Amino acid sequence: MFELLLAVVLIGQAQDAPGSCWTKIAARPDYSAADQVRDLQSRLKASGCDVVGLTWATTAKPPQESVLLWESKPQTLWRLTMDAGGPRWEKWSGATRARILADNPADGFTLGAYTQGKGRAATSLPAGGFVKQHAPGTFDALLPENCSAPTPAGKSPAFLTKCG
Repeated sequence: MFELLLAVVLIGQAQDAPGSCWTKIAARPDYSAADQVRDLQSRLKASGCDVVGLTWATTAKPPQESVLLWESKPQTLWRLTMDAGGPRWEKWSGATRARILADNPADGFTLGAYTQGKGRAATSLPAGGFVKQHAPGTFDALLPENCSAPTPAGKSPAFLTKCG
């Protein structure tokens, strides 16, 4: 019962509709892995998106900004984090929709091959563009560079990090 109430509260704190592909979660002191799993599962159930993004900021010291980014075609889940320590990332390969929906939130993400690193993440260029579109500037240091990307016309956001 408590878990159901908590899930309803967390969904209610999101600023976008639960069925959208990009959701900004309200800032909070902490956003546990169990909360992340539950929120990602509810977004996957509510949407038919090929790419799903959840972003949040923590108010605890030191503050951090993070995004969960799931890509259906390469079956990859990314957790990208920006904080005082600089950009870092985590990646789960083999993260199918079915596997995420069956994952137990109590033990965090247990989805397949896990890797982590610092600096730029090797997300696909479309996934990087998806993040740039919804959070321009916030995660630039984490996204892949694409030096041949065209300069966007007008005020539309660049989908890829420009070199130089």
